[in-house]
Amino acid sequence: MGFALTAVMAAAILLYYFGPRPAEVMGTAFRPTAASDPVAVKVGSVSLVIPANYILLPNARNGGAMDEIELAALMPDLHGFKAGDDAAFDDVSDESRVMRILIRSRANALSERDRFDRWQRDGAVMRAEETGPAGLTVWRFDPDSGAGGTAERLFVFDGEGTFALYRCTPAEDGRGATYCSRWMPVGTGVRANYRFTQKWLADWRALDERVDKLLRSFALVRP
Repeated sequence: MGFALTAVMAAAILLYYFGPRPAEVMGTAFRPTAASDPVAVKVGSVSLVIPANYILLPNARNGGAMDEIELAALMPDLHGFKAGDDAAFDDVSDESRVMRILIRSRANALSERDRFDRWQRDGAVMRAEETGPAGLTVWRFDPDSGAGGTAERLFVFDGEGTFALYRCTPAEDGRGATYCSRWMPVGTGVRANYRFTQKWLADWRALDERVDKLLRSFALVRP
């Protein structure tokens, strides 16, 4: 009896430390794959086909209707995960080449210009003294507005028929990478948010074009 109990306890300990976590069993833990099989999904009103090696969650690779789907690609060419990319995908430093792309159903969401205009009307943002890269102006949040953190910065381009808004947020502990993100429309009631380390912000024009091209390759219909 005592031996059997000891064996059960030992097995439980091994399972706890070395067995799969609940999220892994349920397919909700990030786990890239090199398989590039096409996966048909529908996010809100938008139907698209995405190679499996872009999709982070194993259960999302089952396809079907969903409210959101998270993807990952490696910059600068935005290719999906492939053999040999493990170290690059694990990199969380300022030099990380990983771009996360979240496609989400967001009915009645404000456009980035409308959001920025509202912040300006409400006095929530003000021009910062910093100079932004590649034609971007820098804005910061009023600390009393509650709209954003005091260490966050907004990098804005408004001209040549283009409006772009990047929100850059440093790590809470001040030691991790600063990440920048931008929302863009991809269909009626559906938006995509792409996120990358601030190191790449100077290449925002090229990145924006590549993200747009990538989304179009998934058969997304832009308004």
